This record gives sequence, C-alpha cells and structure tokens, in this order.
Amino acid sequence: MVSSGRVEDLTSMYDSDPDWAKTLVQNQLKSFTFDDKIYGVPFTMDGKVFFYNKKIFNELGLEKPKTWDEFIALLDKLKSSGYDTPIIEGLQDSWAVGHYLGTMNQRMLSPEVLATDYAVGTGQFTDPGYLQVLKYWQKLSSYMGPNATSVNHEATRNMFIAGEVPIHYLQFAELGYLKDKPDLEFDYFNFPQFSEGKGNAEGLTGAPEGFMISKETANKELAEKFVKFIVSPENAAKFQQDVGSMTTVIGAATKENSPPGTLEAIEVIQKAAETTPWLDNAMDASVADAFMRGGQAIAADIETPENVLKEVQTAAAKLQAVKK
Repeated sequence: MVSSGRVEDLTSMYDSDPDWAKTLVQNQLKSFTFDDKIYGVPFTMDGKVFFYNKKIFNELGLEKPKTWDEFIALLDKLKSSGYDTPIIEGLQDSWAVGHYLGTMNQRMLSPEVLATDYAVGTGQFTDPGYLQVLKYWQKLSSYMGPNATSVNHEATRNMFIAGEVPIHYLQFAELGYLKDKPDLEFDYFNFPQFSEGKGNAEGLTGAPEGFMISKETANKELAEKFVKFIVSPENAAKFQQDVGSMTTVIGAATKENSPPGTLEAIEVIQKAAETTPWLDNAMDASVADAFMRGGQAIAADIETPENVLKEVQTAAAKLQAVKK
C-alpha cells in the first residue's frame, strides 16, 4: 500500500502533536513505519500465546515450558495422564496454521534470513531452518488429535473454554470469549525457544490494526482530526468497554471495563522485545498459502515436510520470475 504511492505520510501528524502521539503504545508504530516515515495510526493491538488450564497444570504439577524440549515433555506428560489431545487447534482454518508457522520461523531463522526470504522477489527459502520448522510442526500437530484438520478455530476454542483440552494457541483479542466462563482458571506462556534457534526468543507474534489516510484526499486536515477523535482516550475506553479488544491508547483498559487477563496481556505486548506479523501478512499471499496448505497436509499426515518446503520454494521462484 505504501509503495503504491497512494497512502499519506502521517509523520508530521505525530511531530506536530506530541501530546497526542505519546498517548499511544510506541512499539505498535513499527508496523506502520517504512523508511523512517509513519503511514498510519494503530488502534487495536494483539498478541498470540499459549493459553493453558491452570487447574489441570496444578493437579499434575506442571510448569510453563521455556524451551521446545520442555514443551514436548509437557505434552507427553499430559498425554500419559489421560489427555489424548493435550493441545488443540482448528486446522481447518489455514490462517491458524500460519500463526504457528510464522512464529516458529521467527524463532528458528535469523532476522536477516527472514527479511530476505519474506521480501517479494528475493525469497529462496533454502535455509535448513525452514525444514526443521516443518518437522517440528509435524511433531507438534501430532498432539492435536486425529480430527484437528476437520474442525475450525472457533470449535476448538470452545473445547478449551469447556475445559476439555489443557492448551490452546489463542490471541489476546479472544480474551472476551473467556470472560463468560468464570470457573475457567487460565494463564498463558509465550512460544518456547528452540535450542538451535537464531531468532529472538522474547519476540511476540501479533500485529496492530489501525487507520491510514488516502494521499488523494482533499481533506487531509479533517481526516487527521477524525482519526485523532477515534483514537482518543475517551473513545478508546468506550471501545474497550463495548468490544473488549485492546487498543493502543495507554490507560484505556481498566479492570472495570476489560475481560480478565487484559491488563496482563497489554503488559506482555508493551514489553515484547519485538513483534512479528502474522505469516499471511508478512509475505506474498502465494508463498504464505504454500506454507499454510502444506502445514495442513503435514498435520493430516498426507504430505512430508520436504515436499511442502519444495512447494514453498516453487512459489517463491515464480515471484522472482515475475519480478525479473
């Protein structure tokens, strides 16, 4: 959108009104910043973590895993304790697969490799880390039960809310769905680190959503004024109360107007060492689709990690050919 030349540079909007600018969570501006210019105003923010049932963990004496090996050991312990599906996901939704693979790529690959491969026209995906990620995904999805690819995310989220499964990978934006189940005690942990990983283990997958202004508008000043009106402490607090989604406006969320866990989630987002956008936002759709469809096929045990990576590389090569 920025490279099209049709999006207004809003840097002066921030510079001319520092009092308004400082009301926003500053690390959320990165997703709208290109070549040191800010092209949008973030309004809602989000992050993806593993939610877990505290009652189950306490009964079995389990602790939050920090490494991949600890995570797998935890899943094995849950399975041996009678939970045939220790972790759940609705893999019928390809985007749900993308959320996993995007995070796993970030943990495994160096930022420099990801930047090159995710860019349109330069991606080759030949680093051995990508194959390792797909193999780890094959292992992880094996704990999700035989029907994971036949149900959607909403259905599996309801299973977690009902206490049927111990762990689910959820967005903070979904906290509102948990508030109507007062007997559900939950907590969360970030995606564990890989021992051979080259990415930042303290990163958080998630991205803000917000507003851009058309460069073709004849009313830039009025448009900026309207965006500031929406993204204001007063309206952000109303949005928090009515919708339940976290906003980028500092202080808009309170214990009184937010689902349980919201303030803690905001702190996690604010303290994140870096944020990684969803896989299907981070790269060309054709390559992301190869990852996500391939991830579904791996989970269904009808495709191998090696063949899926070849499909990803083929999709990337086609983009290179088009660019040339």
